[in-house]
Amino acid sequence: MPLAVIITDSFGRAWRRGTAGVAIGAAGLPALLDLRGNPDLFGRTLQVSITGFADEIAAAASLVMGQGDEAQPVVLVRGLTWQRRPIRPPSLVRPASRGHVSVSRSGLVVALSGGVGGAKLALGLSRVLPPDELLIVANTGDDFEHLGLSISPDIDTLTYVLAGLDNPVTGWGRRDETWSFMETIGALGGADWFRLGDRDLALHVERTRRLKAGETLSQITDATFAGGSAIATARAADERRSRAHARALRRAAGSTSRTISCASSAVRSCASWPSTAPTRRAPSLTSSRH
Repeated sequence: MPLAVIITDSFGRAWRRGTAGVAIGAAGLPALLDLRGNPDLFGRTLQVSITGFADEIAAAASLVMGQGDEAQPVVLVRGLTWQRRPIRPPSLVRPASRGHVSVSRSGLVVALSGGVGGAKLALGLSRVLPPDELLIVANTGDDFEHLGLSISPDIDTLTYVLAGLDNPVTGWGRRDETWSFMETIGALGGADWFRLGDRDLALHVERTRRLKAGETLSQITDATFAGGSAIATARAADERRSRAHARALRRAAGSTSRTISCASSAVRSCASWPSTAPTRRAPSLTSSRH
C-alpha cells in the first residue's frame, strides 16, 4: 500500500486571526494540484485555480492533533486519492521575485499612507512588490502654510523614507540635517515651532514657487520624484488649490468671464533620489518637532 508523509506546523495567516495547520514538507503526494483547464461546476474552464493539496490535508489533520497539550503527534489518513495534475513540491513556495504579497500581473496594491508609520508601511511594500503593482495614496489633510511656505508633511515623509534619506533617530526630517535657518528665525522672534532643516528648506521653497505659478500639487510631486512606485495624493487638495488659484487670476485680470482649466494628474512616481537632491520626510502635525 502506498504511503505518503506530510510534516505540519501551525501557521499564522496575513490579514486573518488565528492559526491553522500547514504543510512544511510532503513526500509521496503532490503539494499542489493544478486545476487549470478543468471545468467547474457549471462547465466553465478554470483559469487560475491551483489547490494547496498538502495544506488542506494538514489543516484537517490539525483538528485532530490540536494546538495545545493534546499530545497527538501523528494522524493517519486513509483512502485519499487525487486525479488532477500534480505540481512538484518546491513550487509550493512563492518565488522570491514575486515577494510575499500575492497580486496578479494586472493587479494593484493600494496603500494609504499618513505620517511616519504609513511611510514605513509603504517602504515595506515597495520591497516586496514590483513598482507597477504598488500605488501609494498620500495624505494631504495635514498640509498647511508655515513662514509663507507650503508644507506637505506626509508627502515629504514618503519622499525621505522611500529615498533612504530619512532620519532614523528623530523619525522625521532628513538625516545629517543642520538648523542654522531655524536658529536665526528664532533669534529674530519668528515662528520656530515647526522646524524646517536647512536641506529641507529647498523643497518647500520650490514647491511654494511652483504652486504660486499655477502648477498643481500632483504636477509638482510628479516632477519631484523620479521612477519607481506610483504615489497618488488626494485629488481634493489639488482641486482646492486650483480653484483658489483660478479666483486669484480672475481677480488679477479684473474679469470673471475667463475660464481656467485646472486639470491635474493624481498619479506620480517615487523611488530613490540622488543624495544631493533636496528631499524631506516629516510627520503629521501632531508630532513634536523640537
